[in-house]
Parts: sequence; C-alpha cells; structure tokens
Amino acid sequence: MNPCEYDQMAAVESTHWWYQGLRDCFGKVLERVQFRMAVAVLDAGCGTGQNLLWLQQHFHPDMLEGFDIAERAVEISQQVVPSANIVKADLCQSTESFEGDSLDLILCSDVLYTTGVARALPGLQQLCQRLKPGGVFLLHLPAFNWLYSRHDAAVHTRQRFRRSEVVQLLESLSLKVEFVTYRMFLLFPLVVLARLPSILRGGDRDAKTARSDLQLPNRMINTVLQRIVQFENRMIGSGWRFPWGSSLVAIGRKPA
Repeated sequence: MNPCEYDQMAAVESTHWWYQGLRDCFGKVLERVQFRMAVAVLDAGCGTGQNLLWLQQHFHPDMLEGFDIAERAVEISQQVVPSANIVKADLCQSTESFEGDSLDLILCSDVLYTTGVARALPGLQQLCQRLKPGGVFLLHLPAFNWLYSRHDAAVHTRQRFRRSEVVQLLESLSLKVEFVTYRMFLLFPLVVLARLPSILRGGDRDAKTARSDLQLPNRMINTVLQRIVQFENRMIGSGWRFPWGSSLVAIGRKPA
C-alpha cells in the first residue's frame, strides 16, 4: 500500500470500529470451531501490529511471530509488540526465516488481495506445512471485484474474492474447510453507497494519488458502527453464514 497509509493505519487501528469489529470477529469464529488454545502463532502480513497484539492478549502464546513486506510496518509492529519476533519478509518470496517449530495458528488478514493468489500460493503452502495436525489457518479477505474503489487503489488491491475462491484456496493448501462466510453483511448497503461514486469512476485507479477510506469517525458514530458489527459477529459465532458482504472470513484446519 502507499507508505503514508501505514502511519494512518497505526494512528487509528486500535480504536477504529472496523478494526475492532474485525478482531472481535476473529474471536467469535475461533470459538465457533472450538479453537481456544495456541502455543505457537504466526501473523503472516502483520501490518502495524494490532492483530499481533490481539493474538498475544487472546492466546498468551509461548511463541509469537510476524512478518510484513513493508519496512515501515515492521518498525511500527516491533514497537507495538516488542516481545514478538517480527521481521521483514515477502510471502511471495522465501519464508525460510519461519521454518522450524510447528504452529498452532496462522493468521493471514487482508494480505492476499495485494499479491493475488497465484503469486502467494507457494509461500502459503510452505507456511501451512508448519501447522501442527489440527492447527488452524485463519484468513480474511475483501469481497467482490466489482467493489473495487479508490480505497483499493490506495492499498494496492490486485484481487477481491468470492466465497468459492476462498474454499478453493483452502483446499489447495490441503486444509479442511471448517468455516467460511461473508461479513459486513448488515452494513453492506452503506459500504456500497459510500463507495459508489468511486466505483462508477472506475475506482480512481491512480494508486500514487489515491487515499484510502481509513478515517476515524466521531466517537458516537464509531461506537454505533462498532456495536452493529459486534452484533453481526455474535450471529456469525452462532453459526450464521451470510450470502454477501464486503469481506470474507474463513478457517481451514490441517487434518489430524
């Protein structure tokens, strides 16, 4: 993504309704598949570190690792979670730095949309080989290519996804598909409406000048949106699978 976006993300990620709702969704989905303990955890594409911090606080793992392709993201993550082993690495190149101990959980949140599946698949296969039998791969991705907008240009989106593509990806990694659903279902009309002008203009595809939608709203709006997403997350945790939404969340498990 554009370099300025990392600093913007770091400024709002701990309080922004979307990110708080995302991590709450992770917790509900993991509880849904009865995954409650992780000793060794990897965040593949850790961004500015708030997901790593959530993983640390949620699981208290003995081993917590992360990597990101952007040097600025690594610098910020190291400040947010100094006890984690965080390095600069490219999922589409070599992941030899992460060979060794088996993993209980791999999180890959909003990474593959910047690489495309084809380029990242060899690295993903290498990472998933590190999962212990019964280990979990937790994946989050943006949905539907027709939703491409100015935001996608700013964060260098190559591909948005459909449910069938996510299922196919998990199966290609030799994982059992345990849970897949679209999310942001309840707010989907607002998402489409907010992005519609940019969508109609073809997404404002000049990545150098595009800016993302990542702005912190006022406290009341932030709270209302967060509660709507949390309500939807409880539905997901109860087993609901939504037919559409602006994102997808999925879990694959390595066969025992």
